Amino acid sequence: MTSAAEKVTCLFAVVYLLLCVQCNKSSSEPPVCHVMSVHAQPNLPPLTITTENNNITTALGYTNYSPYTQIPAGQLFLTATNTQTGLPALQLQVNTLAAGKYYSLLLVEDEENLVSAVLLSDSIARTDTGKVYLRFVNASPNAGETSLYAGATPPDTLFSNLELNPQQPDAMTAQPRQIAPGQWSFTIANANLPYDTLLQLPPLTLQPGGSYTLLLLGYKQPSGPGQAPLSAQLIPHRL
Repeated sequence: MTSAAEKVTCLFAVVYLLLCVQCNKSSSEPPVCHVMSVHAQPNLPPLTITTENNNITTALGYTNYSPYTQIPAGQLFLTATNTQTGLPALQLQVNTLAAGKYYSLLLVEDEENLVSAVLLSDSIARTDTGKVYLRFVNASPNAGETSLYAGATPPDTLFSNLELNPQQPDAMTAQPRQIAPGQWSFTIANANLPYDTLLQLPPLTLQPGGSYTLLLLGYKQPSGPGQAPLSAQLIPHRL
């Protein structure tokens, strides 16, 4: 007949084995991160973005963005394929994808009217705070140095002197700012005198605890009917 002590010993042994199995399972799972793709190159058709073993997004059109896709962290080789020709528009090796992090992969125009990739680290919305995280990114090929104002220019400057530069992402964006939730009217203008207005956006509602990117796209004074005019895209960062 089994004693009480033996039963307790057996119970502890079973619990220990279950913990070991769970620990081994967790340690065997590869580290992952999450990537959102944003098509900000006005001269390219929809793009399909893949890694060696993962499809991040399919036929992503200009001004559109994908949901976050879970992919392995670490070193990756990314390919953006032109969906009209089936040929690679961009091939890029990324070495900086950290485990557990969230990223935006912006596909933008470079100096030769081709496509470059800009990888930005994202802030994910937190529901336990009433503040809003807002980031402004200038992805326009020819808008020059721009600033983002709350309301009319230039009294309340949120971001200033940002210009598209795929080789130096810090020149085209800045650290997110915490602002109050609610309805906001934004103006995008030249960063230098006389602060010419480029875009006056309709009121946008920012939810409490939300995290957003306001993205400037397109061309200032398009030179032809095929060039996309300036526009702005509000991108929410949420799971």
